[in-house]
Amino acid sequence: MKKLIFTFSILLFIACDSQPKQEKVAAPDYIYEATYLDTFTLDDQSNVLLVQEMHKHLIAKDFEKAFSYLADEIVFSNGDGTSVEGKEAVIEFISENFSAVNINNYQVGVNFSVQGDNGDQWVLLWDNAELETPNGDKTNFTWMEAFQLKDGKIVRMNQFAKPVL
Repeated sequence: MKKLIFTFSILLFIACDSQPKQEKVAAPDYIYEATYLDTFTLDDQSNVLLVQEMHKHLIAKDFEKAFSYLADEIVFSNGDGTSVEGKEAVIEFISENFSAVNINNYQVGVNFSVQGDNGDQWVLLWDNAELETPNGDKTNFTWMEAFQLKDGKIVRMNQFAKPVL
């Protein structure tokens, strides 16, 4: 009986200790090669918190705190195809456009931080909310946004937006 228990223990140890071999996945033969970033890894997820904090302050209309996350050289590419460059211009744009609406039921679908092989850091965010205008009209929107960070500040925001019908 002792031999049986000993043999079983050895077999159990071997079975638990062996790990499945992970096969290397061959790089795909892309039809189109990336011209900016082809290789990236998950990055410091505290960058996600930085972007979330900025959103929290925008929603609360605490613009002074929200603007503290922006770099002087920020470029804000809006969902409608327009862009605003420089911190002062972005502050003016946000103050004019966000102070007139209420953002209700804000939700995040996806958010994660990546770093490219060139060192660029990005936070990718998919979010949605209801925008309420001063006259009470309400429209649900969904956004896909990319925030580039440098030295702990947002230097670029690319936004793609559409109303949810």
